[in-house]
Amino acid sequence: MQLTKRHTYLLILFAVIAAMYSVRATAQDKTGYIDLQLLLRSMPEAKQAYASLQQYEKSLNSQGQLLLDDYTKKLRALNKPVQPLSDSVKLSLMQEIAAAQERMEHYQEEVTEKVSQKEQELTAPLVEKAQQAIQAVANEQGYTTVLNNVREVLLVKPAGDDLLPAVSVS
Repeated sequence: MQLTKRHTYLLILFAVIAAMYSVRATAQDKTGYIDLQLLLRSMPEAKQAYASLQQYEKSLNSQGQLLLDDYTKKLRALNKPVQPLSDSVKLSLMQEIAAAQERMEHYQEEVTEKVSQKEQELTAPLVEKAQQAIQAVANEQGYTTVLNNVREVLLVKPAGDDLLPAVSVS
């Protein structure tokens, strides 16, 4: 009798496990894709952010132009002097030119870093808004996974799983 109870228990356990696996197999993940860069560029706020970034970069470049003008002036003084230069004056000018060149290189690195930081600052709200819209559309349409298809990485993709049109509307 005890053997029968054990067999019954094992059969019930097996049936429960089989049912769990069959439910999991029928509830498959739905995967969609979107080109996040294209979405971000199509947002109205992106144009304003891009214009603001260009203005910021332009102001930094105008400061850099002053450094370049100073460097060019010193270089001309060395290459085309009004009167012959003594060795000590040439050496002094060469040191000034080297220092001016170093300042320009340092400033260029600083500009690159500042522009990158400003770009992140301006685009962070856009990215957050885009991610919220993607999440909303994915939830609404039953997608469990959404891939970023920047540069057409997906080789095979059904058009119906492209979330860009739906997310662009929202």
